[in-house]
Formats: sequence, C-alpha cells, structure tokens
Amino acid sequence: MESILLAEAREEILKADQKASSILTTLGIGFGAITGGLLAGNWTPATLHGFRQVSWWMGAFSAVLSVWAAASAIWPRYTKVDAKDGITFWGHVATFDTLAAFTEALNKTGVDDGYRTRHQLWRISKIVDKKFCLIRWSLALSGVAVGLLAFAAWARF
Repeated sequence: MESILLAEAREEILKADQKASSILTTLGIGFGAITGGLLAGNWTPATLHGFRQVSWWMGAFSAVLSVWAAASAIWPRYTKVDAKDGITFWGHVATFDTLAAFTEALNKTGVDDGYRTRHQLWRISKIVDKKFCLIRWSLALSGVAVGLLAFAAWARF
C-alpha cells in the first residue's frame, strides 16, 4: 500500500511543479507587457491619482507576491535535519558537503525498506501539500492583482 501511495505522491509533485511553472509563465508574460509599457515611457503609475494609484501599487505588490508563491512551490525542499534517523531519500544525500561525510552517515544508517518507504511517503506528502498550498496562494494573489490593476486602469472618478 505504501508503495502505491508513494507513487501517487510523486505524480502529484510533478503536477504541482507543472501548474506552478504555468503560473510563472503566465505571470512572466503579464510582467513583460507591463514592463514594456513602462519602458516605452508613454505611461507611468504616477499619472494615476487617489484610489487608482493605491489600487495600482496594491495590485503590483499582489502580483509580486504571486510570483514569489509560485516560485516557492517549485523550489526544492530537503534538509539534513530529518536525515538524523537515517538516509532515506536523495534529498538527504544532497545535503552532505563531502563524500566522506555522506559515507560515514550512510554506514550508520540502519534503515529497513519498510521504514524508508514510509518516511519517503510522509516527507513527499508534506512537500505536495506545501506545493499545492503555495499554488492556491499564487492563484488567489494573481486574481487580486488582476482585479486591482484592472480597477486602476479603467476606473473613472
């Protein structure tokens, strides 16, 4: 059972990374369009007044936070901390600075396959949960940014 769940969790990591990459691509296009307009010199947020300018800056800040959330969803997550009970996946291996330190730690590892599979399932499930949480935040912040920027661009008062 653990092996099936582990395979499913690994698939979910791929799906989460693909979704976050798509969000980043879309946001990159939006940022490129806005940056192009700003660099062309035809327009600047300083031309907006009152609520429109506040809306613009809040939208820009939300967009930046959205990019941060999507990029954070893609960022690898592994630490040496949870390797203290044994080396159970490649992320633990990658935290060692030298081959000698890795070899010493691996020689001390007395992990059976059942424990290793359960540890990977637990760890990867936590990663999947975090990735999808960040993706939801990125989508929500993107929506807020679009709404605020649209208001700043088209509000008439």
